[in-house]
Amino acid sequence: METTAAKVFESLPDHFLAKLPDTIAGNDLDIYRQSILKNECWVALHKSIIIGFICTEQIESENTIHIKELDVDFDYQGKGVGKQLLQFIITQARTDNKKVTLTTFKNVPWNAPLYTKFGFHILGESELNLRLITILEKETELGLPKEERCAMRLESDTVN
Repeated sequence: METTAAKVFESLPDHFLAKLPDTIAGNDLDIYRQSILKNECWVALHKSIIIGFICTEQIESENTIHIKELDVDFDYQGKGVGKQLLQFIITQARTDNKKVTLTTFKNVPWNAPLYTKFGFHILGESELNLRLITILEKETELGLPKEERCAMRLESDTVN
């Protein structure tokens, strides 16, 4: 699913694409297994076929739900599937009075700008904790351009 979801990046300008590695290793299947076993992964279905998913991690020490991955099959993008998956997690966070964090691209229209519409804000360097710094560093090691990435947070008091 990650591979088909990533097709949409082909529509981005060449100067941005030039910054990306030729291939980006997807998440290890073990990460998904862990999320599923912990009931932290949800899917969107169309006619019994998985068309999208969101995997999270509960960070109890921070009273936070961290979104590890959100993907929608290319053929179903732009139809609200990702927004519904995201809203599901936001509703869960509101119910549990938790914050939500994630890492994403700053200037890709369906990344940070979309999350901003849901109330997330980009964290400045002074707002990053060790967990988020480590995630961003690992993404850089995978070849993602550091200057294009950011961490975002939705505060528990702004969860709508």
